[in-house]
Amino acid sequence: MLKIFKDHDADTSILDDFGFYDEREKDLQEKRAKERDFTKNVSATTNDTSINQLADWWW
Repeated sequence: MLKIFKDHDADTSILDDFGFYDEREKDLQEKRAKERDFTKNVSATTNDTSINQLADWWW
């Protein structure tokens, strides 16, 4: 079995995949950052709305 691996001529190397996975990880991190920003903005808007409704009710 080792002879098969030793004698096999590969067209690519495992090292060739690093660029792909680095780019994929970068894209995923950017997507997560955008989702966090969106969630944060939605929460801030919701909190402001709640405070305004409470202020309107109180006065």
